[in-house]
Amino acid sequence: NVFGGYNGGTFEGYNKLLINRNLYAADKVTLLRTVDQVSRPHFEGVYHGVKAGMDYYFSKKDVAGFVVNGNFSTNDEDPYSNTNIRDADGTLKSRLESFGDNSRKSSNITTNFNYKHTFDSTGREISADLDYAYYNNKNRTSLFTKSFDNNNNHDPSDDVLMPGNIPSKIDIYSAKIDYVHPFKSGMRLEAGAKTSFVKTDNKVNYLRNGVDAVDRNNHFIYDENINAAYAILSRSIKKWELTAGLRLENTIAKGHQISNDSSFKRNYTNLFPNVGAGYNMNEKNQFNLSYSRRIARPDYDDLNPFIFFLDSLTYGQGNPYLQPQFTNNIEFSHTYNRFLTTTINYTNTSDIITQLLKQDTEKNITFQTQDNFSSMKQWGISVMANVPVTKWWSANIYTNVFNNNYQGLYNNDPIEVKFTSFLANVTNSFTLGKGW
Repeated sequence: NVFGGYNGGTFEGYNKLLINRNLYAADKVTLLRTVDQVSRPHFEGVYHGVKAGMDYYFSKKDVAGFVVNGNFSTNDEDPYSNTNIRDADGTLKSRLESFGDNSRKSSNITTNFNYKHTFDSTGREISADLDYAYYNNKNRTSLFTKSFDNNNNHDPSDDVLMPGNIPSKIDIYSAKIDYVHPFKSGMRLEAGAKTSFVKTDNKVNYLRNGVDAVDRNNHFIYDENINAAYAILSRSIKKWELTAGLRLENTIAKGHQISNDSSFKRNYTNLFPNVGAGYNMNEKNQFNLSYSRRIARPDYDDLNPFIFFLDSLTYGQGNPYLQPQFTNNIEFSHTYNRFLTTTINYTNTSDIITQLLKQDTEKNITFQTQDNFSSMKQWGISVMANVPVTKWWSANIYTNVFNNNYQGLYNNDPIEVKFTSFLANVTNSFTLGKGW
């Protein structure tokens, strides 16, 4: 069996950002100055995706295959921003104009080799996968900033031109093995193990008016090794479907900033249980209750400590000291007549990875970064219905109401943020007939 495919496209868009900032003294009460900013980034790009693979059947019980995926994209952006800096009473103090020219070229190639052996007709089988992924990002940026005084006079000697080159490479190697064993008693065992190795190499080189910006340049290398093993037992008992599983996971990671010779090492092991029970009361009513503990690690881009400028007073920066977040989730659901499902869930996440804005009052700078917030608690209820409108038209209706409660420290002060959200969507499917 040989297969392949291609997809591609272009995109273009505009944004308008209105940013207002209040900068306070150390007492966090006295207003020192305000900054109001209008930014209008324009962006466009093109992407291509290719896929090819093959499955080869050595026998009825043995099959091996490989898959190669490639994704390639180019993104260009030319943001412009106008920034007014005012005293506390609103008097204009100075003005900045920034012109950006950013380009990003990304290449991503993933390969997979897989093998599966089926022992017998009961469903007992073993499978193995070997994967390799390569990411290569070439980022070039340029920021030109002009300064004006409160009378709109421009002094070219204050202009700053800051071009930058920000390449990034990621290599990911992984291997896993999975085993499935159904028993005559109706019990089913699933077990497996996985190991992965990740290496990221990130560099940033800025110039400031033709001179190396040593305070902005950096070189960050990150290595990570994750080893995991799991086992899941499931069984059907009359009207009940029972499941219990446990995953053991160990992570070894280290990061090194070469420019300032700072580094960190981490080694942690965690257990992740999951249990579930399903009850088929009758043909029209089914109930499910489940609990699971999960981990979510920071994205590799979020660990990168480099600075990415929107303008001279606004930038984004990664955080190499981000920790993973852990979530405990409880979910109860009821399905009626196989078309209406109602779900109630409660989630408690510790060390939640959150996007935060921080300020440097003296320099009028605001930067966006990721940090670990203390906790987030969420409850929610959702309803999903698959409604047949006609013989050729069906609609899937989904609604969800949820409440989030964030608690933690922000700028060393305790903070609590609560909000309730509602979302809804409808997906329509049409059958055209004659196999379409």
